[in-house]
Amino acid sequence: MQTIGDNHHVLGIYEALQDEQFLYIITKYCEGGNLVPWIFQKRDHIHEKFGGFAAVYQNILENVDYLHRNYICHRDLSPDNCMVLNRRIVFNDLAMSFRIPQGGITSRTGGFFGKTAYLPPEIVSGFHYFKATSCDLWSSVVILFNLVTGEIAWETSLPTDRRFRYLVLAGGLSRIPVNERTVEMLADEPITSDLRSLAEICMNLNPAVADLLEGVLQLDPNQRWKTDQVKNCLWLEASRQLG
Repeated sequence: MQTIGDNHHVLGIYEALQDEQFLYIITKYCEGGNLVPWIFQKRDHIHEKFGGFAAVYQNILENVDYLHRNYICHRDLSPDNCMVLNRRIVFNDLAMSFRIPQGGITSRTGGFFGKTAYLPPEIVSGFHYFKATSCDLWSSVVILFNLVTGEIAWETSLPTDRRFRYLVLAGGLSRIPVNERTVEMLADEPITSDLRSLAEICMNLNPAVADLLEGVLQLDPNQRWKTDQVKNCLWLEASRQLG
């Protein structure tokens, strides 16, 4: 944060102080707090504050791209670390970040890190190697799911999580959310099941948003959309033309 904090993409550090127990970091005051309440309590005010969901995600994507162009992987992106400064989102808490090695493949060191709801499955599963840029892009799109639905996607990105299994493995986020696999998963669910509520949300998603979510949230990192594909997706392109 000291080297790349510009208060436009990443919150800059004004001063760092340390005593025997704690490290204190002084940054610019963010009057809007973090993104959590805007997603879960104040979604009706997002258009007024930021110009809409697409504008918020475009901002997040620009920040991700800024980090990657500076060879930095955030590695812990979540709504908690997206601060609201005026009408922009700036990233905070780069404690888990690292410099991206040549080739973009890094080994997982230093034990577990980040939040399982926002990390890609290869990290949560404990794979030794992962693609740094793919990690942040995955996290950003899980945040996008939060934004457009007002819902948590899943608790952990593993097949043992029912919501992850429905959305990613069964194709709940695809252009055809009602398919053989999703129908099979819902067959034994009670009417009041959270999975049925999730299915209804998926069926009402903007198809262009669903394309973006499905494009990045692929189990195989090699099948995921890259940053340029996300930048040029139909949903963001349509938003820019309107904007």
